[in-house]
Amino acid sequence: MLTWFKQNYIQPNPDKFQFILFHNAVKSSNKSVGVGDTILEKLESVKLLGIFVDRWLNFNLHISETCKKAGKQSSALGRLANILSTEDKYVLFECFILSYFNYCPVVRHYGNISDKKNSEIIQKRVLRYVFKDYSSSCRNIDKKQTTIVCATTQTNIIRSVQNC
Repeated sequence: MLTWFKQNYIQPNPDKFQFILFHNAVKSSNKSVGVGDTILEKLESVKLLGIFVDRWLNFNLHISETCKKAGKQSSALGRLANILSTEDKYVLFECFILSYFNYCPVVRHYGNISDKKNSEIIQKRVLRYVFKDYSSSCRNIDKKQTTIVCATTQTNIIRSVQNC
């Protein structure tokens, strides 16, 4: 492997290398790989391009980490619910919470049902914070969300026309 790096004029950094062995065996063996002077121990899961992958090509760890991050952001937004306007809260929702779920959404289809439900619960909770509506059904909140998206889009279009 190091010869490929040298042939392509790339400086390797073995401290940042990760080693995972994909298999479905119940009992895993303790394998290690040597790269130069560095010994890489086999990992149970690795983070590749922002997505956690484990040895079974299972994305449950990624989904639970995403829900954990989005849950923290939703709690912060909940503390600001009485201070900000609805439009501002919706923008924060899109930028800081929905972005977690929109990054590689296909991965969520390969997770546990409980993790999928958890992500939906977080999104519904945040929409309740945004619209200060704690009693309506989710369908009514979705209608409000559609209305605010249309209003925000129209406002942005009007601002762009005025700037021309």
